[in-house]
Amino acid sequence: MIGLNGTVDVGIVGGGVGGCAAAIALAREGRSVVVFERGEYAHSRIGETLPPRARVLLEELGVWQEFCGDGHLAASGILAAWGGEELHETQFLFDPYGSGWHLDRRKFESRFAQWAEEAGARVLRNVQVREIRSLADRGWRVDMKCATEKQSLDCAVLIDASGRAAFVARRLGAERVNYDRLVGVYRLFSVPTGINDSRTMVEAMRNGWWYSSYLPNAGLVAAFMSDANLLPRGLRGLQAHWRQELDATTYTRRRVDSAWPIGMVHTIRANSYQMSAVVGKNWLAVGDAAMAFDPLSSQGLYNALRSALEASRAIQQHFTGDRTGLRNYAIREQQRFPRFLKMRSAYYAREMRWRDSAFWQQRVAGG
Repeated sequence: MIGLNGTVDVGIVGGGVGGCAAAIALAREGRSVVVFERGEYAHSRIGETLPPRARVLLEELGVWQEFCGDGHLAASGILAAWGGEELHETQFLFDPYGSGWHLDRRKFESRFAQWAEEAGARVLRNVQVREIRSLADRGWRVDMKCATEKQSLDCAVLIDASGRAAFVARRLGAERVNYDRLVGVYRLFSVPTGINDSRTMVEAMRNGWWYSSYLPNAGLVAAFMSDANLLPRGLRGLQAHWRQELDATTYTRRRVDSAWPIGMVHTIRANSYQMSAVVGKNWLAVGDAAMAFDPLSSQGLYNALRSALEASRAIQQHFTGDRTGLRNYAIREQQRFPRFLKMRSAYYAREMRWRDSAFWQQRVAGG
């Protein structure tokens, strides 16, 4: 039995990093919070890099010291073959926040759920949210299903932290505005013990670009980023295409050739988009449920944490009678995405070698 009754201050749809970060912040301010998570944190996910400046957010949440003890791999910098054939390094050595991190993503997310519960929030696992019904000025009724049990819970405010599904925002009328068709085709590997290279690598190629990084527990991920319309359909075709593109690289191939593959290739949506609305009456969206950035920016997890903390402050203002909190949050988020697009355009413009290729032509055209 789920065992819910009454009304809670905040319901959060999605128990990933953004949803649980918001739950931590709000619960510590005395708000009653329930997180609806469809899984149980048992599966690994790609998206494992955290930039140095994320330390400030982890400290604000009060979880920095525990995070440091969780065995994530410190990232010393970035290697990039972009705009030319030579590999250039950017070190985090002089970053005021220290190193970045390559994460054990499954542990990272499950720990956030644990921290949310320790803060006083309730995290419901293996729960499928079926419907959201407006209660006018009293908020929302969330209809859910856990195994064969159906139940409802009333929430004064909802946070959409459901990632790219944008479950709440889309049901309440928001639409996704896409800016490209980027897809990641990735494969996981195990590597020999003793490899000490903790740098992220990015390598531009004619038909897209490669990302690779070593992971905790002797792992490696290598992902080819290209547009959906440039990739073959079907697993066998994707596998062959991934290998063909890998063989054309100079630096990424050297990393992968010393590793042992785990399973087959997988795909993940990686396109940039903005939702047409990120705030409405008694609801708001955080992280990828509000907007998603090109993974070249390494902003995904950082944006989830940042927006969750800003959203929690806006909701606190809302509960204390300041009705400008949610509106100001929406304004700040709407201003953020154009700045990202400008940065994205500038970075892709540095690569001039393949302007006759479909991938780079679409970047020049902004698509």
